[in-house]
Amino acid sequence: MNRLASTRRLSLIGIVALFTTSAFASEKSLQSIAKNEQVGLVIPYNLLKDRELDVPNYPVGELALTYLAGASLTRQTELNGVRVFYYDARYVVASQDRLRSAFESWVNTLAPQQHEVGRRRSWRLKDFPDSMTHEIVYEAADGATLREAISGQYGSVLMLGYEVQDGAGKLLYSWFGPTRTREPNREPVPQVYPDVPSGPPAGKGIPKGELNFGKGEVRTLRDFCLLAWAKFGRTLSIDRRLQDEEYFISGGFDFETFRQVIERINKTEPVFWYDPADRTPVMLGQATVLAHAERLEKELGSDWQSLIKGEFVSAPLVLPPDSRDREMKLLNLPEYRARVRVGIGLMHYVMRPVSRLNDPTKPLPPNEVSSFIVGWN
Repeated sequence: MNRLASTRRLSLIGIVALFTTSAFASEKSLQSIAKNEQVGLVIPYNLLKDRELDVPNYPVGELALTYLAGASLTRQTELNGVRVFYYDARYVVASQDRLRSAFESWVNTLAPQQHEVGRRRSWRLKDFPDSMTHEIVYEAADGATLREAISGQYGSVLMLGYEVQDGAGKLLYSWFGPTRTREPNREPVPQVYPDVPSGPPAGKGIPKGELNFGKGEVRTLRDFCLLAWAKFGRTLSIDRRLQDEEYFISGGFDFETFRQVIERINKTEPVFWYDPADRTPVMLGQATVLAHAERLEKELGSDWQSLIKGEFVSAPLVLPPDSRDREMKLLNLPEYRARVRVGIGLMHYVMRPVSRLNDPTKPLPPNEVSSFIVGWN
């Protein structure tokens, strides 16, 4: 019994130590980015404090700051050499829509061999147009480290959407997602990523000022304002709902820069109504569809070319008979009508070590992890 209690105690200590180390690593990573990119930072810390950002010891350039914005679900602006990251829900949603439209349009321009590279999950960031790379890194940052987002592998995935209606035209069911079978001949994801390419620093030098946070530290906005009071003899009033929120702050501030930073953070963005139906999807070109002809035939049968036109037909002609979705099975009847829509998604692939819960210091063999960057046409 004592041995069991001892084992549990050691496991708990190991897990607590893992999370403590992770939070500390996040702060050190942000210090590295501020130093490498020669900028001051003011960024919400809540979504970053338990993450391993995996930052190289040299500048990456603007993509590093784009990554931070994506990882913290914020938008950034530059104020006197300080990069300020602030919340803007409209921008976060618009970023997804911009990338989706750009990706759909880009896919339609690809030659057959380029489609094949995507199907094998071998696209790299350099394979995409410059206009898309920042949006891709922004979206990938939600679940990837900086090194993974910039040097990882990306791939295309065939998406199918099903809609079912009754005889009166009432919509009964809607579903979309990746096809059930895997892409053929997938490339293995490397366990060791190549070095992130270096670039000129994003900034022109770490800003200096009387209120100096040096290499960077985590402070609440209340602390930030109180320290400004102590240094300048004056400060600003902020929304009380924000005053206890933690920010990573680095570099130096004079009073004018401090004022602009606080005003930007304290500004409330208006609530907006988002309706995904407002976005008109880009129609997939014939070459793009034919690039996935083999998969479409496996999913929809030999009559797939007529079925993907988007017209409602008898449900059993469209819905997969072996679907694991119980609701789809119940609606797979001749009296119902259904249609299918085709899209191409973009996924990011990484290899991750797997830790044992009873001993985090002894990782298991790496496991493949994938996440959607663009999910639906």
